Amino acid sequence: MSTSLLTVLVTSAILIYLIIRQFQERAVQPALLLLLPALALYITYVHLVSAFSQPVTSMALLLATLGIGLLLGCLVGFYRAGVARIRIDRATGDVLAKASRAGILIWVILLVAKLTTSVMIYAQLLHASAPLSLVVALVSMLFLGNVLAGNLTLYLRFRRATQLAVRQG
Repeated sequence: MSTSLLTVLVTSAILIYLIIRQFQERAVQPALLLLLPALALYITYVHLVSAFSQPVTSMALLLATLGIGLLLGCLVGFYRAGVARIRIDRATGDVLAKASRAGILIWVILLVAKLTTSVMIYAQLLHASAPLSLVVALVSMLFLGNVLAGNLTLYLRFRRATQLAVRQG
């Protein structure tokens, strides 16, 4: 079996696992809500270093692209976390969250876009075109904003649910 085929199979298996996990209701763990944003921030930094190393038609255009991507990503993240179902398990007292189908679909689309731009970076396609650098910058910030805003919103909803449970308790 070739290395490329093995890489595709392993990546596909991981993606399928991640998608299946999105359909499962899970306990919200505030400490873990920091893990994905930290990872997304690091990956975004690495990708933006690649995007900034390429000649761009205008630095203002690149900065505008970054800002637009971050703003759109935050809006998407707020939406995704806002439509997730939050409930308190009466037996354990845990706050449980389950993503909506629309939220999962959006998450999958963003993940595929992020993986596509990652492949573009590692295949060194950015050297070919300045517009590709802008696409990488936009998708990187879109993904980062989505993760940051989504996890922040989920944390705030977690806090509200625990406070409500204490008052009703």
